[in-house]
Amino acid sequence: MSMMLLISALAGPASACDPLPMGTFEVAADPADTEAPLAPLLQGVAVQRGEREPVGANAGMRCWSATSGTLSFTLEQPGIDAEIDDPDAWESWQPAVGYRLEVVEGALPAELEQRMSETTWYGSPQLGQDGTYVEYLYFLWEDPPRRQESLDAVVEVVAVDRAGNEGPPLRVDVRSEAEPRVCAVAPGSLLGAPAWLLALGLVRRRRGSDRRQGR
Repeated sequence: MSMMLLISALAGPASACDPLPMGTFEVAADPADTEAPLAPLLQGVAVQRGEREPVGANAGMRCWSATSGTLSFTLEQPGIDAEIDDPDAWESWQPAVGYRLEVVEGALPAELEQRMSETTWYGSPQLGQDGTYVEYLYFLWEDPPRRQESLDAVVEVVAVDRAGNEGPPLRVDVRSEAEPRVCAVAPGSLLGAPAWLLALGLVRRRRGSDRRQGR
């Protein structure tokens, strides 16, 4: 049974090219270890759509920019404890589980879907809303307004431990409407001008024509 959550706005990382720590989770098969992790608990899912068209050097950037869309998951892993009150614990933190993500229903933009499924991810450790230890996973894709499409998919999230054991899946609905915006109008163009301004121009041209014809 998939979990339905409202999608909220998400602020991008503080620096355009300084993302939160997140990377590939290394697995080493261990036949002696067969205890699978529990299913993760979803504390939140959020989507932020791109706000601008790519211009010049910003086109094709892989880091966060105003043209990027962001899909993020905040996950709590049962059975994983962290000394969140000890700053030194965060410096020596090593993820105990990673996460595999796969679209199992519907579709997401190809770039986003490929990025999500290309490896087993560990997230950025954070303090959750209720004081619990959570991991934050986020994925970027080029999402300028002219190329936006609605998102409607079910993503399966599976916890994986160091021995490669997989837990039961968590199914998450990801939905977001495209946010089309009016294209900017080039200087001097009448396209997009207020109707009253266009009408005023027509009236002036008509009066000038009448004068020339002696009306």
